[in-house]
Amino acid sequence: MSDPMSRGAAERKSTRKRQLPVRYSEDNEYETKATAKTNEKREENRLQKEIDQLKSENDDIVGKNETMIALQKEMETERDEFKRKGEEMRLNTQIIMEELRASKTRIPDLQKEFQEKCNLHKAESAKLKKMTNELLQLKNNVDPEHEDKNEREKIENLKKCPYCRGYFTNESVAPLVLKCGHLLCKRCCIVDYEQNGSIFCIGCQNAEPIANVEEIDAFPICHSILSIM
Repeated sequence: MSDPMSRGAAERKSTRKRQLPVRYSEDNEYETKATAKTNEKREENRLQKEIDQLKSENDDIVGKNETMIALQKEMETERDEFKRKGEEMRLNTQIIMEELRASKTRIPDLQKEFQEKCNLHKAESAKLKKMTNELLQLKNNVDPEHEDKNEREKIENLKKCPYCRGYFTNESVAPLVLKCGHLLCKRCCIVDYEQNGSIFCIGCQNAEPIANVEEIDAFPICHSILSIM
């Protein structure tokens, strides 16, 4: 069984609602429409933000996709270059291997050819040496003085003082002989002694005291030199 008090309150509330003025109803309707427009605007803004965000994400995706496409093209280009270089290396290796195989068969032939050329060179050298000796012999036969030229030069050097290179005479350039057997002239002996107190022998590279310098008459070999002069 319902409560009479609660039922009366409900009836009063509904009666009050029915008794609201017309102005209140219009204002309420306006607020409802304004709220609907606000909600519609908010929804529109939310949708626009989502659209803008989707566009931004799409632009990023497009940019990344373009970058990926460029990278893919670059990788394809590098791959083609690697393939080309690999093929080039393969061909070069093949050529080198073929040359090596050919060289193995050519080495004996080259060695034989080299040995033949060496033998020919030796024969030509021997022939040339023989011809040179024959020409020298022929020249000696044509010019007899050439045969004893070196001997004459040696004798000519014995006529000269090894110090000043002047010819020995019986005066100031008279020949003197050291104890070691080498010659020098009297003039060089005096000059050297006055400077150093001893006589330096060019032949021995030693210094001799003045007492070791002898006159030419004491050595028979020097008489032979004087007879040549």
